[in-house]
Amino acid sequence: MFSYMTPRKKTEYLPKLIEIQDGFTCYLCKKPLHGNDWIYEHLDGDKQHNDIGNIRLAHQSCNIAKLNSPEFQIIARNELEKESEKCLKGRKKEDNEGLEHYSSEIEINIKCRNYTKKFITERVVTDGSILYSDALWGIVNDLNEKYNHGSEQAVRRYLNALCSITGKFMITKNAEGKKIIVKRIGN
Repeated sequence: MFSYMTPRKKTEYLPKLIEIQDGFTCYLCKKPLHGNDWIYEHLDGDKQHNDIGNIRLAHQSCNIAKLNSPEFQIIARNELEKESEKCLKGRKKEDNEGLEHYSSEIEINIKCRNYTKKFITERVVTDGSILYSDALWGIVNDLNEKYNHGSEQAVRRYLNALCSITGKFMITKNAEGKKIIVKRIGN
């Protein structure tokens, strides 16, 4: 099921996003937003990923320009990386000796994300492509064998992030019409 951001969620996020972006400005061009020519932009391009860390305010025209603008794609990727770092810093905890550690949930997510990236990179470099379904279920199986964790939903999110507009890979279809993951042209 495809779920867009609800009006309630948009109302909840707006003041937080204005604070995050230091004003009612486009995160891409940094110019003020006016009237109705602005949107809630998904940094990773996934309209189902509606966490506030993945949402920014942008001009509609900048959002469209981002599709072909390496500069705007880098800005979006940097925003995602900043959010990821903030999340990790906020979830660190100290042990009795004052050493910082991530919570076990974050450690598992980091391992799963890194394994997914390694798996896809190795398969695509070696074979040129991999069936999306083979990648998904192979990674889920490997993660469960290796770490006793690895949900289908989490792996789907990691795959979609790797294949987002700013990722090194992309999802396309092969001659049989099946979804495959290949290296993004130009990367």
